[in-house]
Amino acid sequence: MKLRLLAAVGLSCAGIALAWSIAHAQPKPGEPEVAESPADESVRQERPLDTLDWLVGDWVNEDEKRSIEFNCHFTKNGSFLVRSFRMVTAKDVHMSGMQLIAWDPAKKSIRSWTFDSDGGFGEDTWSQSGNRYTIRAKYTLPDGGTASAVNVFTFIDDNRCTWKSVSREIDGELQPDTDEIVLVRKTVEPEAKGGN
Repeated sequence: MKLRLLAAVGLSCAGIALAWSIAHAQPKPGEPEVAESPADESVRQERPLDTLDWLVGDWVNEDEKRSIEFNCHFTKNGSFLVRSFRMVTAKDVHMSGMQLIAWDPAKKSIRSWTFDSDGGFGEDTWSQSGNRYTIRAKYTLPDGGTASAVNVFTFIDDNRCTWKSVSREIDGELQPDTDEIVLVRKTVEPEAKGGN
């Protein structure tokens, strides 16, 4: 019963979103229909997330303390970025999760929602200054506690970026900043061809 109710709610939401999109695209009563020009088309297709297109791909950092990997890709319609991540420490502590990154037109900013394998989740607000992206994060921990941090991604070049986390708090107690790590883009090894 609950699954059918959940499916019905999902379909209703999809129907509402479709109806809103169609209604929003229609001219208001009394307004003349305006033919789109090529310039209108380019403005409509502008995507604020394109500033983060350098994140797309597979990234890794490995040192004696931990191994960190993440993959990032645009969704099929290009409206969202999906970032999956995985970390293994020297003490064999595993953590993984995913992050959905979106443009929030109401707040005129990039926002994201993060979910980890332990059951924690968070909401983030991004800002950009040059090649640095500051991410203000607020999290709910699996035990119900709260955490916050300022995470910083810095684009170095097409194959390197850095990440660090500062101003970290757990349940109101200040935590040490992390070391800055360098992430490198994984390269795809060409397949060996068999000889004849």
